[in-house]
Amino acid sequence: MIFLDSLIFIDWIIGYGLKYSDKLQLTHLGRLK
Repeated sequence: MIFLDSLIFIDWIIGYGLKYSDKLQLTHLGRLK
């Protein structure tokens, strides 16, 4: 159970990180334009 919970937690962090990095890239692209 603990192992499964940690996997879900890691997956959530990775998903959140990807969304956050996408926002950062969008802001950088907006500044370049």
